[in-house]
Amino acid sequence: MRYWMVVALVLACSPARGQAQCVDYADHVHWESELLIYGYANDLEVAGDLLAVAGGIDGLLLFDVTDPALPDTLGAADLPGSARALTLAPGRAYLTEDGAGLRVVDITDPAAPVIRGSAALGDIGPGLCARGDRVYVATRNAGLTIVDVSDPDLPAVLGTLNTAGQAQAVALDATGTLALVADGATGLLVVDVSNPAAPTVLGTANTPGNANGVCVDGNIAYVADLHGGLQVVNFSAPAAPTIIGSLVLGYATDLRKDGSLLHVSIENGGLRMVDVSNPATPELLGSVYTGSAYGVDRAGDRVYLADGDVQIIDVTVPASPALLGALDPGGYAYDATAAGTLAFVAAGQGGLQILDIADPAAPTLLGTLPTATAAKAVLVAGDTAYVAVAAAGLLIADVSNPATPVTLGTLDTPGDARDLALGENGTLYVADTSAGVQIVDVSNPANPQLLGTAAVDNTAESLAYADSLLYVAGGTVTIIDPTNPAAPAILSTYNPSGYARGIDAAGGFIYLADNNLEIINAVNPLAPHLYSLVVTQGVSYGATLAEHYVYLAQGQAGLAVVDVSNLSTPFLVGTVDGDNQVGALGLALNDEVVLMPDGNAGLKLAPAHCDLLVGASDPPWRPRPLTVLPNPSRGDATLAFTLARAGRVSARIVDVTGRHVRTLTATAEPGPAALLWDGRDTAGRPAPAGVYFVRADTPDGPRSGRIVRLR
Repeated sequence: MRYWMVVALVLACSPARGQAQCVDYADHVHWESELLIYGYANDLEVAGDLLAVAGGIDGLLLFDVTDPALPDTLGAADLPGSARALTLAPGRAYLTEDGAGLRVVDITDPAAPVIRGSAALGDIGPGLCARGDRVYVATRNAGLTIVDVSDPDLPAVLGTLNTAGQAQAVALDATGTLALVADGATGLLVVDVSNPAAPTVLGTANTPGNANGVCVDGNIAYVADLHGGLQVVNFSAPAAPTIIGSLVLGYATDLRKDGSLLHVSIENGGLRMVDVSNPATPELLGSVYTGSAYGVDRAGDRVYLADGDVQIIDVTVPASPALLGALDPGGYAYDATAAGTLAFVAAGQGGLQILDIADPAAPTLLGTLPTATAAKAVLVAGDTAYVAVAAAGLLIADVSNPATPVTLGTLDTPGDARDLALGENGTLYVADTSAGVQIVDVSNPANPQLLGTAAVDNTAESLAYADSLLYVAGGTVTIIDPTNPAAPAILSTYNPSGYARGIDAAGGFIYLADNNLEIINAVNPLAPHLYSLVVTQGVSYGATLAEHYVYLAQGQAGLAVVDVSNLSTPFLVGTVDGDNQVGALGLALNDEVVLMPDGNAGLKLAPAHCDLLVGASDPPWRPRPLTVLPNPSRGDATLAFTLARAGRVSARIVDVTGRHVRTLTATAEPGPAALLWDGRDTAGRPAPAGVYFVRADTPDGPRSGRIVRLR
C-alpha cells in the first residue's frame, strides 16, 4: 500500500480595525491546506463529502471531506496502470488509465472500492463524463469514444468519432443528445450523440488557443483554452456555435461552474475565480497561486485543485484583496522599506529608487540613485539609506532630499552583499553571502570601516538583529553574538526543514521563511529548537514581523499573513496572489500598507491585515518587548514591559548552559509592569558575572531578553 498524508491549517477570522486601508485577509479567497499524494494527482471530483482523486501510480484514492480542511482517508484502488482522469456516478468511479483505457470501479463502500471491468480505448485524454449507462471519453487522436457501462464488468464501446484535432475533454448538454468536445487546436466541437453508434459533428467554434477543458450550463459552453484563456461559446444554434466572450487568464487547463462563478485551473498559476453572471463579459474576481493545476472541482465553500497534490482553497468569499496601487519605474525590485510616506526600493540595476506613497493608489517616483552593481537590499535610518549592492558591497546615501539622493560613502565587501541589519552605536551588519557577515562601523557615513567578519555555516542571505544578537539565514540559521565585532562569537546553528531564505526575530524567537514558516525558540541562543510550524503554499523568500502577525513574501504565491499572537498555535489568516508575476520577493510595512517588491513588475502596494488588538474598544496598552535596565548590571536588574491584558507574569532566568537560575513571578494589570531581579539565584547566592537569558510568560504571550552581569 502506498502512502499519502494531509497537511492542513485551521483558520480564524479577526474583527476589523478602524483604519481606512486595512482588510481582513480571512474574508477573502485563500489557500487553506494541502493533501499530499504519493503518486501524482492528475484529476479529481467531489460528490457530497466524498473526494475522489486520480492519483497516477497511486490509482484511485477516496477521501472524506466532511471537514474540508482535514480530509480523512477512506480507501484506495490500486490499478495496473496510471490513473489519468475520472468522473463519478452513483456508486461508481470511471477512470481513464494508461494502458487500459476506461476502468470501472465500484465505490458503493468507499472504504473498500472494487475494480470491475475495463474497455481498451487506445490513446486517452484528460477528460470524460458519464450520463446514465454511458461514459463519454475524450481519446485524443482517436477523437470521442462512447462506452456502454450497463454491465460494469463488461463495458463495451458503442461508437467513436474521429475528430480533426486531439480530443481532450467532453461535457454533455442538459438533454444528453449533444456532446461538447474540447478538441485541442480545432477548438470546440458540437457533436450529436443521440445515436451513440454514429456520433456526428454539427458545428465548430474555432477558439484562439487549444481547447483543453469544457463545462456546460444551458446553451453556453465554457472552454479552458490553454494559452487562449477562457472562451465562452453559445451553441444554441448547434451548427453555428459562436464565441460570445473571453478572458485572458494564463494557461487555462480545466474549469467547473457553480452558480454565477467559474473556477478555472491554470498551468503555472493555480486557481482563477471568474464571475460569469454575464457570460459575454466574464470578470476576474480572485486568484490563488498553487503551481500548475490541471483539474478542479468545488463542494460547498471549498475548491479542490489537482496539481500533483490536492490543494484546498477557501472560496467563501471569491474575491481577492485588491491591491492599493503599483508602480514600475524600471529595474528589478528586490527589496523595499518604508519611512513615513516614502518607500525606498532596491531595484537591481535600477539602483535605489525613492517613491512617494502618501496616496497608495498613485505612487510616484521622486528620485533615483544609480549603483555600481545591482541593488539587492535597502534600509533607512533618519536621512540615511544603506544599500546592499551585490558585488560592490555597501553604499551609504543621504536621502534628506528624496528627489536628489547623494552618495556619502561606499565599502567594497569581499562577497556579494545581499541584506542589511542596523545594530547599535553606529554598527551595520552586511549579509555577504559566501563571505559571511561583515560588521561595519558606519558612524562616519562618508568613511565606513570594516570591524570584523563572522563566518557562517552555509551562506549569509538574510539578517535580523534583536536583543543584541544577530540571526543569519542562508540555507541554515546561524546565531551570532557580535558584542566584540573583531571576534564575533558563533553561538549555535539551526538546521530547518527547508532552505532558510528570510528571517526576522524578536523576544528570543526566530521567524524563519523557508518552504513554510518555522517559529524557532532561541530564548537560549545556544540551543535553538523548533517551537511551531505553519504550512504555507509556495516558497517563502522573506518574513516580516509586525505586532503579532508575520507577513511572508512567497514569490508567485504572493503575500501570506500568519497570526502569531499565540506562538504555540500560529495559523494562516489569508493570502494575496502574486498575479502570476514574480510576486513578493521581500516585504516591508508602513502602518496600513504592505510593500511588495515584485521583480520586473516593480513595487506593489497591498493593504495590511486588520489587527485583532487595535480598535476603539481595545485596551489602550500595546504589548512591548521585555527591556532590561540597567544592562549590563552589577546589582539589581529591572525587567520592564507593558501589557494589554491583566494576569500572571512568570520570568525564568537561565545561564548560557540553560541551567535554571531564578524564577520571578507577579500579577500585573494592563499597562507598564516590571519585575526586579536582585542578581541572586534560587538559593540566595549572588549569580556570577556572565550572560543570562530571561523568558517571561505573560497574558499577551512570551517576552524574552538578555542580561549581562558584571563583577
